[in-house]
Amino acid sequence: MRRINLREDSYSNSPHEGGYAGARPHALVIPYPGQSHITPMMQLSKQLAVRGFEITFVNSGHNHKQLLDSQSAAAVPLPHQLGLDIWLVGLPDDDLPSEYFNNYEHVNEVYSNANGYLFREKVVKVLEDNPTVTCIISHHYLSWGQEVADKFGIPNVVYWSVMATLYCLYMQFPLLLEKGYLPLKCKKETLSGIRVPLVPDLEGLVPRFSLTDLPDFFQIEDISDPHYEFINRQRESLRQAKWVLVNTFESLETEAMEALRARIPVYSVGPLLPSSLVGGHRFESLPDNRACSALWPEENQCLQWLDTQAPDSVIYISFGSFASLTDVQIQELAKGIEASQQPFLWAVRPNAIKSGTISKIEGIESFVTRTKGRGMLVSWVPQPLVLQHPSVGGFLSHCGWNSTMEGISMGVPVLGCPLIAEQNTNAWFVEHHWKAGLSIKEGKIEANEVEKKIRSLMEEEGGGEVRRKCSEWKDKAREALIQGGSSSTNLDAFVLEMHEVAAKRKPMRDQTRP
Repeated sequence: MRRINLREDSYSNSPHEGGYAGARPHALVIPYPGQSHITPMMQLSKQLAVRGFEITFVNSGHNHKQLLDSQSAAAVPLPHQLGLDIWLVGLPDDDLPSEYFNNYEHVNEVYSNANGYLFREKVVKVLEDNPTVTCIISHHYLSWGQEVADKFGIPNVVYWSVMATLYCLYMQFPLLLEKGYLPLKCKKETLSGIRVPLVPDLEGLVPRFSLTDLPDFFQIEDISDPHYEFINRQRESLRQAKWVLVNTFESLETEAMEALRARIPVYSVGPLLPSSLVGGHRFESLPDNRACSALWPEENQCLQWLDTQAPDSVIYISFGSFASLTDVQIQELAKGIEASQQPFLWAVRPNAIKSGTISKIEGIESFVTRTKGRGMLVSWVPQPLVLQHPSVGGFLSHCGWNSTMEGISMGVPVLGCPLIAEQNTNAWFVEHHWKAGLSIKEGKIEANEVEKKIRSLMEEEGGGEVRRKCSEWKDKAREALIQGGSSSTNLDAFVLEMHEVAAKRKPMRDQTRP
């Protein structure tokens, strides 16, 4: 199989090129092309490689090049340099403009939607060139993964990148339509207090909450909304999957996992973090515990700055790898952060501002001057290492699921400020169900509210109980990862089955050819 070397703009032979390798599992891992999706799937790949898998990790050409550049700049070793049999593959993007990869809708159009032929057909070519692949592990947004797996007669394993409870909501989607809750009978902006029904045989699985707490792609106003087909494609792919691996842990979503497991082959394998960071054992012998997946250079000097701060004093702020903020939202955040008088570390990725760069926003330069010494403004950080740092006492987050899991698993209280997708649902669960943080109403970023919520989260009077609950979740996350823990056991069972699949099968071929 040929692996693309984008640094040299040429093809190079794989060190594993050749015939069928016997009973050893070989997974083709296909992440959704965004930082917060690549990182946990790389962690999953590392867990599998430690257990004897060969991994071919497929990325868009754009993200592959960014990853190699950022890892090189930070002197972070690539997986195979750590002794792991993980090989990175970048597929040509056919000259797509770079801005495509910074826009959620554009990414879906090219990679996820029914017409996402660009990535799909190149994945087919990878499989044609390499008959040793035992299974595909595809992100649940890439519903065509099942079609490709069927084409070659191999199992498709779906990686479910969000909370298990959202999986239950996907199962309830037809009921929401049948009962007339969807499509919405009014504009999203006018919804208030409308309750969500529960599937009768899943009673108690999902706490009752309003339609406004459903993911925004559920809140369709017309049956012709593209999100309707988006949800249905994923539901069909999930129905056919051999396994579904979920980035959660049993004690966090006990009811959801039990209800789902009774009906479908679903297994919790999270938190997908370097397990040594939460007290696990799998990677403690590796020389570097970072994910080897950053798309932007990480400013590691922030860790030295955190060393100078008092324990639990710093509020860490990041809005993830996809969501963008307006100039006004940035200005309101800055005012609220400054007024809170709390030490802060604020990560603003290079493409996070809709109008351009943060330095050009009116008032930001003077904000940096006034808060010098108390705060640090950076572009990108090694987030798990930041959250693990003893100086960090709170996490102002967009509540993407990967960030939510990292915060909870590290025992850091979360201040949710959701923007897109299912982030509002995650924030609701963080505050109301898991008692692991507070939240700012979706899209309502105002200085007074930001100041008030930061103070509440960071001060003992308001945030003490949340902090105690977060400490409990940290312990439970660790228990899931240690030998005999739920996630470790589930992953071991998956590996055993994939070894059995590999032992039984012959070199694969395109099943659609005569």
